[in-house]
Amino acid sequence: MKKHSKKLLCIILTIVMTLLSPLSIFASETLSNDEILLQRGYPQIVIDTLDNSQKEYLIAENSVFMGAVIAYLSEDGASTTININEDGSYIMPRGGQISIADLTLSLTYSRDQSYSTLKYIDVTASYNWINLPSERLEDCLTVTWDDTKFKRELNSFRKVDKYNAYWTDPNGNIISYVDQITSDEAGYATQTDCGVSWYADLQLGLGMYVTDLYGYATFRLLPLESTYAGTSEMYFHYVHDESLSSSLTVNIKDKGSISISSNGSFSERTFEDEFSWYPPSNIN
Repeated sequence: MKKHSKKLLCIILTIVMTLLSPLSIFASETLSNDEILLQRGYPQIVIDTLDNSQKEYLIAENSVFMGAVIAYLSEDGASTTININEDGSYIMPRGGQISIADLTLSLTYSRDQSYSTLKYIDVTASYNWINLPSERLEDCLTVTWDDTKFKRELNSFRKVDKYNAYWTDPNGNIISYVDQITSDEAGYATQTDCGVSWYADLQLGLGMYVTDLYGYATFRLLPLESTYAGTSEMYFHYVHDESLSSSLTVNIKDKGSISISSNGSFSERTFEDEFSWYPPSNIN
């Protein structure tokens, strides 16, 4: 009897182990969005500038990292810019410290990993107000590029503005709002062959204490000619409306050049980035 009981117990344990084993394997193979992007060459410093919807888009598009630039800007005009290479390497500022910033701007470039020739570049232009400006209406953002090498794909533009905030209800309870969408649309202010402009909506209703304002725009550039490797430039212009009564408009003149008109005061921050492309490492 004992012999049969031991045999039955062994059979039951074998069945249990068999059933649990696939679940354990599945759990160990499930990767987070950050882990997937790290495997595709995106360094953590760049992943930290992306929200979940951006990460999911890059993963779904089978994208790999091409390069990025992040600018840390302070209200007094000081700035620190970090250029991240395609291999994920970058040089930290002298002393190894990034200066305290009121606003960060970033450009991230991605491409499909399935082709040796460059089929497209997905551009993500992000902003993040760390210390909120006292004047918050609509700021204008512009990205320009070399139109002798690239054109923007039709209907590829999308811009999203978000905020974090909280308020206290009549009973004294604190209600938090995290990663809330202010606007999500495909509309832009102006476009030319060499650039696109859009407005960041920084306006929110009264009664909430806003802690963060951030957002991004994405669009796709198509090469005008078949290319395996090359270099080009991208320019990011951020114009902050400092007068709530002003009517701020931006016209794109050429790559790296815009004209601004306003009946009030404004400030402009611009940086240039040179980026390169090569056949992905998985292509022989």
